[in-house]
Amino acid sequence: MIRAYLQDLERALSFDRGLARRVCQEAEGHLLEAIAADPTADKFEAQRKAIARFGDPKAIATEFARHSLVRQARGITGTVVLIVFGIFLAMKVRVEWYALTHWTMPTDRKSIADVILSIDRYAFWISVFLVVAIYLYVSGRRILAGSPQGVRRIYSGCVMTTGALAVSVVGDGLLTAMQLHGTQLCSDSIPPLLSLIFEIAAVSFLGLRVHFLMQRARSTTGLLPP
Repeated sequence: MIRAYLQDLERALSFDRGLARRVCQEAEGHLLEAIAADPTADKFEAQRKAIARFGDPKAIATEFARHSLVRQARGITGTVVLIVFGIFLAMKVRVEWYALTHWTMPTDRKSIADVILSIDRYAFWISVFLVVAIYLYVSGRRILAGSPQGVRRIYSGCVMTTGALAVSVVGDGLLTAMQLHGTQLCSDSIPPLLSLIFEIAAVSFLGLRVHFLMQRARSTTGLLPP
């Protein structure tokens, strides 16, 4: 009975494999202690009573699912805030470097560069607006109960933020390519290229992170009432 119960509990907690292992190990210890302390001679009955006192696997999983959703939502929000701030710093470093080295855009590319720069700026500030909205939403009390609707809103905001950042980073890549095109690569080219590589790596990491946590959240929200 104990083995079957632990298997049911592990399946119910399958949305988080690490959590499932830890909870099952603790549950097994508590159940064995309860059975050993039970004066009933019938071991089958002792197991049944210990399992009944411990609780239904789905009820236990539901409680853990609520806490897991809140933790995941706050975690991804912190990641998005840090990455948006990091990309902003990378942009500032590149602009300041161009100013320091007196590196200007060639005249024949300036008109198209201005269009790309406008799109770049709008996309980035949209991402800033979204991340502030997400942060304020998570800081409130709306997700403390781990409601599926609240979690979906947060992840939808993260997806839109990632998309806006991706557009901005593409714009940065185009502008950097136009800036460096036709020039010989030298030490002055390293800071702009490194800042661009950082932006690409950051937005790629964010996209993968959001995708992974969305998949995990789907399995978690299945345990909760709509």
